[in-house]
Amino acid sequence: MTDWDFTVVFDGPELDDGALDRLYEVGLDATYSYVDGVGYLDVTRPADRFAQAIVPSITDLERAGFTIRHIDWGDLVSQADIARRLDVARETVRLWALGERGPGGFPPAAAGDKRNKLYRWMEIAFWAERAGVLADNENEAREELERGWVTDAVNAQLRARFALTHLEDSEADEVR
Repeated sequence: MTDWDFTVVFDGPELDDGALDRLYEVGLDATYSYVDGVGYLDVTRPADRFAQAIVPSITDLERAGFTIRHIDWGDLVSQADIARRLDVARETVRLWALGERGPGGFPPAAAGDKRNKLYRWMEIAFWAERAGVLADNENEAREELERGWVTDAVNAQLRARFALTHLEDSEADEVR
């Protein structure tokens, strides 16, 4: 069994003693912080697989009264982050992005401008796996890839649930 660490981003006022008691009651090992009015819970939960840690934790947090927005795991990465994670030179990543090196098909930037592009790590990791450029520690990279897919799937469900709450009932029914 592995102790899985992840950060849950939630809405709500700063935690009071009652909220901390509810965290304890649902059995979560978590610390919290607030940055610019946004709450962060750093959770550690033992499980055999990442999904077995993250999904019950969200259920427990919601049962304790938290409104979960997403799981934060550093999905947006710069070219420097990509180079570090794949253990290659920054220039290699820049050339991949320009299509001047490697197998082609490097994912487009998800955000940013000409000079400060941010990429979705899952798209990069998937590309790197297909292109055969994973880091030397391939097992660790594959574990991170699986963890990313689980996180992306959970975040997609959380975003969809949040969006549905803002639709009229008839529209929400059509989308479902």
